[in-house]
Amino acid sequence: MVAGAVGVVVTAAGCTGVATGVTSAPQPTCQQGSNGVLFVTPGCQDPALTQPYTDVDEQRTTTDPATHVTVTYRYVHGGFAGTNARFSFYFPPKAQYRGRFFEPTYPTLGNEDTLQNPPSIGGGPSTLAFVLSHGASMVVSNNAGGVQNSPTLGGYRVNAATAKYSRVVAAKVYGDIARPRGYLFGASGGAYQTVGAAESTSGIWDGFVPMVFGVPNAIPSFMTVQLLALRVLHDKLPQIDDATEPGGSGDPFAGLTSQQRAVLQESARLGFPLRGWWQYATLNGPTR
Repeated sequence: MVAGAVGVVVTAAGCTGVATGVTSAPQPTCQQGSNGVLFVTPGCQDPALTQPYTDVDEQRTTTDPATHVTVTYRYVHGGFAGTNARFSFYFPPKAQYRGRFFEPTYPTLGNEDTLQNPPSIGGGPSTLAFVLSHGASMVVSNNAGGVQNSPTLGGYRVNAATAKYSRVVAAKVYGDIARPRGYLFGASGGAYQTVGAAESTSGIWDGFVPMVFGVPNAIPSFMTVQLLALRVLHDKLPQIDDATEPGGSGDPFAGLTSQQRAVLQESARLGFPLRGWWQYATLNGPTR
């Protein structure tokens, strides 16, 4: 059942749902900044995302197939009327909640159901179980169908409106709580979204984690040098790993030829951490 303009919704699962438009006074419209981009703050409203609603509110349980950790949570689904923007919220039990949320993003992501999204972009049961078991809620938007379908709203605006409304819903779920702290993160193209959100908002999130930027030198530098190191250092990677482990010698260059030392140093200078070689056995790519 879709939440109306006033009142509450009682779902089939027996949860008291979150109604739309009754939690705060009208806000002024967000304005464009000096760069011509809409600047979003807690005190203004995105003119295209003015009517949030919820249509699912129920208890669910998910198990991480890798760790077998089982989490129970309150699932709230909804969107913004008149748009393709949708969201899902995942709230842990109140006794476990520590007043924070994590929000993943990826530009072509068009599904707000985190269980249907791959772990590489912050989805899947393992990510959900980790977030909830560490006292945070999870906030996910569909980027209004992805930036390929909604270039205006999909970049950061749906994420921002979703983050803002998640605090309204959290107050309904948990009662009188302090403002939840929020953190936006994204890898590759999601890193661009994360930085764009940091530049085009204020007070919506409390931290940003852009990861593995899809920059022009990613392949020739980051990926290529890793493959070079895998090929040249193939037989030495176990001892390099041992040297950087607790109790190791601390000198990963010990016992290497001059060529091997140069390659290991080059990979480190281009951003591959020396301690990162612990995962050498699972890194992809040719090694010979």
